[in-house]
This record gives sequence, C-alpha cells and structure tokens, in this order.
Amino acid sequence: MTRIKILAGKLDKEEIEDLNELAEQAGYDRDEIDVEQAIGEPDEKCEDEVFLVAMTPALCGDETLDAQLAKLPNGGRRAIAIWPADQHAEDVPTGLRKYGYSIIPWDAQKLKRVLGDDDELCFEDSDGEELPRVETERNECT
Repeated sequence: MTRIKILAGKLDKEEIEDLNELAEQAGYDRDEIDVEQAIGEPDEKCEDEVFLVAMTPALCGDETLDAQLAKLPNGGRRAIAIWPADQHAEDVPTGLRKYGYSIIPWDAQKLKRVLGDDDELCFEDSDGEELPRVETERNECT
C-alpha cells in the first residue's frame, strides 16, 4: 500500500491544506496522508512511501532540502515534486533533479498516475511542458 507523506518543513498551513486537497482529488483519504516536517528514516512497515514536495520558493530555498532528499533511496522511497498552482517556474532544486521520482504541475490526474504502481515518470515544468533531460554520470564496469 502506498503511504503519502507531505514534506511540510517550510510550508504554511494553507499550503499543507492545498496539498492534502490535491492528494484527495487524486484518490487518497486524509487518514492515509501524513504530514512530516523532515524526511527521516524509512517506515519499515510500509512498502511504498511517497513524499509530496510542494516546490514553493521557501521550500526550494531550504538549505537542508538536498540533504533530506538524499535519504530517499534508503528504503526505496520516492519524492514527487509538485509546482504550486499559482507559480510559474522552471528552476528545479538539484536534489529534486537527482532524487525526484517525478516533477509535475498542480494536476490531480497526473499525481494519481505517478502515484500508481505502473512506474509512470513525469518531469514537467509548471506549465506542463517537458523539462530538459539532465545529463547523468555513468559508471563504467571494469
């Protein structure tokens, strides 16, 4: 079962409420959504832990964000970054580019698809246009 967690560290109450409503529109009940101030250790009882990260200026500017996101591979967790509905932006924090499972605009149907078990990935700017691919370093086998 998927467990939704909202990364609330730098969000205000209204922004947290907005994310809760978006997750509800995507088919999740409020009692299935946790609000976490930071990304901690994985929940051993949960097989699919997903953090929703609202890409507000305050959260994206958080100096601890990259270090928190680096904890996601521990336990196989995912982060879905969501552009706020009223924000036009294209800059994605380094940690989200590196550790993010998907980056989507404020759209409940897209959130539902990327939360699904079908491994659909989506990397879009705030207008729904595909983000440029990020070059990744490849390790060569020797």
